[in-house]
Amino acid sequence: AALLFVVGGTFLLYLGQQPVGLAAVLRLAGVVTIVASTPGWLAGVGGLLGFAPALAVAAALFWSGFVLVRVEQVVGGALLTVICVASYVFDNVRNDVMQGVTVIIVGALVLAITTTVLRRRPRQRRYVTTTGA
Repeated sequence: AALLFVVGGTFLLYLGQQPVGLAAVLRLAGVVTIVASTPGWLAGVGGLLGFAPALAVAAALFWSGFVLVRVEQVVGGALLTVICVASYVFDNVRNDVMQGVTVIIVGALVLAITTTVLRRRPRQRRYVTTTGA
């Protein structure tokens, strides 16, 4: 079932890339659908066979947001990356310190990349004339 939701969320993202009204809402709905359904895949499949596709979905979401400069996709991909790594590490690593250190390192790395993308986002500039018009 998680795969169907990921496909549906991807379709919403595709529609949100088109010049339609409320495209940002479509993209946001797609991101929420993907982020909400991928942990179900992790829980259902488990192990490396669950982790690798889930991380690939997170990376694709993050990369597409990076290339298209879409904040919602970058944030969704970052959140999903941290969720995937944390889930895999908590299930497969028995050392509590290593679990915490791994999640913190991945979270900090994803936060740094997300901050870089958000700073790269074009801002709308307002021009003011000297005549006040």
